[in-house]
Amino acid sequence: MESSTPVISGTTGWEQNVSQIRTAVREHRTAFLHANNFSLGVYLFSEILEYAARLLGKFPEYDLALHETHHRGKKDIPSGTAHMLARKVRAAHPTKRRTAYTNEDAEIEPETLMISASRVGSVFGEHCLRVDSEGDGIEIKHVAKSRRGFAEGAVTAAKWIVGEVGIFTLEDMINDITAA
Repeated sequence: MESSTPVISGTTGWEQNVSQIRTAVREHRTAFLHANNFSLGVYLFSEILEYAARLLGKFPEYDLALHETHHRGKKDIPSGTAHMLARKVRAAHPTKRRTAYTNEDAEIEPETLMISASRVGSVFGEHCLRVDSEGDGIEIKHVAKSRRGFAEGAVTAAKWIVGEVGIFTLEDMINDITAA
């Protein structure tokens, strides 16, 4: 940041250094944009899930769960994207207050949002909100077909951040672009 070049970050684990990043951005009058996932489709999917969770929260007979599938080499289970989606669903749903993962051996309480995960083959990434009641079910799904969607989002972010000063998220960028 010393060269005042804006930074686009798609990594995790930097959050503990946020005060240092704020200081560097301020001192060098530059910009920092972070996203767990640069896919614009994933961002739109997260907005749809937030709306769905708010709507479904008015109908207690419907239960919700998240499932993700990634390639065999992906190490984090669940992924950062699954965690982000779970946070958005829990924030919008009136009763889902806790998250549980498939490796936990316990009864699932109604206020728990279950996240399950598969690691198989060469799947780039799939995330699905599953909704179930005794009468019917709904699935809302995002499928990454290639790395192109992630690259396009990162390129859009790199173009957008030029001339900006401050710390931003992908959501900030999309809100700015869609407000124009």
